[in-house]
Amino acid sequence: MSLPFTSDGAGGRGSSRAPYNAVPTVKKVTRPRWKAEKPMTQEELERRRAEFFDTEPHFGGNRVIWDTIKAASETDLENGVLMFEAAGVIVANETMTLLYDETGVLYSIPDYVYSAPTNLIERRPTPPSSTGLDTEDSNATGGGGGLG
Repeated sequence: MSLPFTSDGAGGRGSSRAPYNAVPTVKKVTRPRWKAEKPMTQEELERRRAEFFDTEPHFGGNRVIWDTIKAASETDLENGVLMFEAAGVIVANETMTLLYDETGVLYSIPDYVYSAPTNLIERRPTPPSSTGLDTEDSNATGGGGGLG
């Protein structure tokens, strides 16, 4: 599904930043389609997204914009676009992976933030036990090893 996106703004300043009104505006947005190098589970995908949002904002940009990107990634396209417009974010490509704020700061967002890979798996296969015996940890039943 593609949605229209338009935005207007005033020029930003700074040598490493693009002028706000010089960034081409994308007319349609869509969630990226991508394939992970190795198939991943939903848990692994969610862990990767959480790690991204825990670390990336520390490298620069506006905290409000990062919060908007996170919120937009967790909702449907229509609401995500509305969030970007309300925050003054320019979407510079169809998959929303290149964004600019009103001051011209670039936010490069990985595909996995917006969508699951085409090779998402339900769960990792459990390797068969070489002995055939139950290998459950004996401490799991409360048999010691605690801090109490």
